[in-house]
Amino acid sequence: MKPADFFLVLSTSITREHNLKLFKPRCSLDVRTYSFPYRVIDIWNSLSSDIVNACSISIFKHKLEFVDFTPFVRVEFA
Repeated sequence: MKPADFFLVLSTSITREHNLKLFKPRCSLDVRTYSFPYRVIDIWNSLSSDIVNACSISIFKHKLEFVDFTPFVRVEFA
């Protein structure tokens, strides 16, 4: 499978932060709402351009270590 099967890059050049924003489609099914690709879009779009435009995978991973992901972690107790 290709990334294009899961994600659609926004074609507009007017975006905040970086120019590789992903489009998040509306969905009415919980199955899709809780799927991995759908949950990752908000996290990817919130990254800074410095991280997204890293020149190598190792630099990307190193910069990613300093990002605070707590706003995206949701804990629900029954």
